[in-house]
Amino acid sequence: MKLLIMRHGEAGRHAQDDQRELTDAGRQQVARVAAQLAESDSRPELIWCSPLVRARQTAAIVAEILNCPVEEKLFITPDDDPAHCLGALLANTASPLLLVSHMPLVGVLTSLLTEGDRRGAAFMTAQAVLLDMATVGPGCADLKTCFSPDLYRNDPSREVSMSQQSIDLEPLTKSVPAKGLPPLQDWHPPLSGDMEMRIDRSCQWWFKGNLIGREALVKLFSSILRLEDDGEYYLISPVEKWRIQVDDTPLLAHSLTVSGQGEQQTLTLTTNVGEILSIGADHPLQIETYGETGEPRPLIAVRHGVHARLVTAAYYELADLAVERIVDGESMVGVFSKGNFFKLTGNG
Repeated sequence: MKLLIMRHGEAGRHAQDDQRELTDAGRQQVARVAAQLAESDSRPELIWCSPLVRARQTAAIVAEILNCPVEEKLFITPDDDPAHCLGALLANTASPLLLVSHMPLVGVLTSLLTEGDRRGAAFMTAQAVLLDMATVGPGCADLKTCFSPDLYRNDPSREVSMSQQSIDLEPLTKSVPAKGLPPLQDWHPPLSGDMEMRIDRSCQWWFKGNLIGREALVKLFSSILRLEDDGEYYLISPVEKWRIQVDDTPLLAHSLTVSGQGEQQTLTLTTNVGEILSIGADHPLQIETYGETGEPRPLIAVRHGVHARLVTAAYYELADLAVERIVDGESMVGVFSKGNFFKLTGNG
């Protein structure tokens, strides 16, 4: 079987260890590794994750990008005996299987399977390894591949830098004000053409076939992105307008938080470029569906026609807050935020 072992992304502090949440940098780490898995021939069929918050959040991001199911397992918390995991792996039929857990378990499990000892392998946050084994047991696995969140950062041929491959982008970056949001509503230049830029379904940004690894650059470009009435996305400056390709939505939204209660509560989400959005009149929530599968496509409006897609974990958290109300004589299920009611049923 093929087994992927992954450590959770970078997490912040909390008085209770099991409640520690991923930082924004940690979420970016996880998304980069998930993008590598998506490009590989080792996409997992199933994800096992620890019940601790940081592992569940890591698994949710990977599952959203790779579209695979997640199961929580109580025997893969940080200090569990890896022998319990070996017993469960013997009964497992999914391959590749992705196991998302913590140090020291991921390190000890890896060395146990590859070397037959419990010395423990080193794992950076969000790192994953691929093991291949004919049978499950100590010393039976071969280490095939390592997926690192810093892969593209350390590979100049894959990462776009302003000093090298992205020199074409420099005029656009210079058009963005140092402070505040660009006034896209006042910029209406003629079409400059089609730019070789693509945002894939995992919301990774690519330029001329290379991943844009600089988070600050992605954040900058997201601030000058506009969806127009023709259904096309454009990067806008006062004098340039470039059409780009977007596979689904250009942004993701995660980390739902709730403040207040009842109809006056405020629901807040964070995008994958670090922007905090409160669901309300300025950033309404809408639920569409994917035509080919009928699965929900939950969105929050950002600005200029651009939406962020809620990751699965955030959507489920919204569903837990749902209430039933009569709207225009019809019973609807939805959530309140900033005094507004948003239904959670699809719009097609």
